[in-house]
Amino acid sequence: MGVHHAKGFIEQAGEAGIQKIVFTGGEPLLHPRELRSLVRHTAEQGMKSALITNAAWASCGVKTKATLADLKEIGLESITLST
Repeated sequence: MGVHHAKGFIEQAGEAGIQKIVFTGGEPLLHPRELRSLVRHTAEQGMKSALITNAAWASCGVKTKATLADLKEIGLESITLST
């Protein structure tokens, strides 16, 4: 699903009274720019967001902390680790 389509879906979910969007799939952070855009859009629609990740991207402590801080700042509420 492309970002434009996903943003439309998020808007429709908000209009339907959905309170939280969970991002999952293969690995959402393989596409960090797109994920950030969707997390931000979810927050702009007044909804919470969460991420399910295998954390394969989290191999460097400094980069991991920066990524987590950025996601939290733009509205991500929680992360679930998938093994």
